[in-house]
Amino acid sequence: MALCFQAACSDSGQPENNSTSTESQISQNQPDNTKPLYWAVGQSFYPPFAFRDKQGALVGLDIDLLNAIAEKEDIQITFMPQELNDLWRKLDENSADIALGGLNITAERQQHYAFTQAYLSTENAVLLDTSKVQIKNFAELKGKMIGVINHSAYENIVHHSALGQVKTYANLRSGISGIKNGEVAAVYDNERVLSFYHAQERDVSLLKDTARHSDFGFALRKDNPLLKQKLDKGLATIRKDGTYDKILVKWDAESIKHQIQ
Repeated sequence: MALCFQAACSDSGQPENNSTSTESQISQNQPDNTKPLYWAVGQSFYPPFAFRDKQGALVGLDIDLLNAIAEKEDIQITFMPQELNDLWRKLDENSADIALGGLNITAERQQHYAFTQAYLSTENAVLLDTSKVQIKNFAELKGKMIGVINHSAYENIVHHSALGQVKTYANLRSGISGIKNGEVAAVYDNERVLSFYHAQERDVSLLKDTARHSDFGFALRKDNPLLKQKLDKGLATIRKDGTYDKILVKWDAESIKHQIQ
């Protein structure tokens, strides 16, 4: 297993320098020296897009999509769990080729990074504790405290809209605790992720923000157009042959709610 993390390879098959500590690195596949190898970093707990399983490996919707794309494009990808802020740092340091984990394609991020074609689009939403607040539409959130993940695209959305005041959390689990103890009236994120928590939590309701949506893509450095071309081509292929639809069904909130602690 340790051999999986000694180097990341470019299309030429030559190893790239990488200073990442092996402590947090997880790979599900032994490398095949006949195929180009790319390193991908993903959020360590953001279901269903990316999270650690009971063995510590990074799994989820994004991982399955990239593995399916890799099979079509005859490449291989090694996955490493990281915190949200570290995803961008790994790309900047050239110690990762791909960042994943329900990453929003935004104009601000596109100034610094390349993105694949969007592989999913969902409405945004909020979770509410119905035992504490009775809110039926987004207009009623105005002026109330809303929880978001720190440094996420949703933090910027709430900041630059009239939705309400912002309180940041390290992750959505902490934000949901904030709902229950009255720190915030709601937690704002995308509908796909919040549906998972809605399926798990009692006394929590989901309210969609029909005025706003999120487009998700895999982030890359701008100096690797060939990798973007491969990922876009592979994504088109798995959409056409039905693999994409099967993966979406597999990671539906109801399908996975009992798999994650």
